[in-house]
Formats: sequence, C-alpha cells, structure tokens
Amino acid sequence: MSLSDYSSIFFDFALTGKPAVVYTPDLASYRDVERGVYGDWPLGSGLPVAIDHDELTSHLQWLLGNIDAAEGRCSPREVDPAPILDNLTWIRGWIARFVS
Repeated sequence: MSLSDYSSIFFDFALTGKPAVVYTPDLASYRDVERGVYGDWPLGSGLPVAIDHDELTSHLQWLLGNIDAAEGRCSPREVDPAPILDNLTWIRGWIARFVS
C-alpha cells in the first residue's frame, strides 16, 4: 500500500495494482494558491482521498481489511494480480515497439 500526498510516485506505484491513499490536508491551498495540480488531481484520480486524520484512518482501516483491535492485528485485503499482469503486458508491448 502507498500513502502519499502530491508525489508523482502514485503514477509509478499504480503499475503494481496495490492500493493507495492520497493524503492532502492542505489540498485547497496547494491547488489554488501554492502550486496548482494537473486536471482534477487528486479528486478525479479514482484513489481514496483523505483531507484529515479521520478520513485517513477510515480509508486505511478499509484498505487493511479485517482489523482485530483486541489482538492488535489486521488481515490485509488480497491484491488482485490481474491488473498488475495487465500493466506489465502493456509495458512490454510499449517497450517492444521501440526496440524492434
């Protein structure tokens, strides 16, 4: 799982098919005053977006799956390998176009 803010690492990490959460408590200031963002990032990214600790906790609990607070353990959700394999197939094809 990845937890980040505005980093472009999300685009690299997306190739793994693993879950990610965007944590942007300063989204309005960052987007409208400081630097700006591409398009509707992160709200249009399809990723869960948290703008405060409560939302972040909620997203992480859901992504981690079954949390047993009494025992202090969690059972993470399974990662579906299909999107990862699809991405790798696409990348191989893209690379092959330039090296053949």
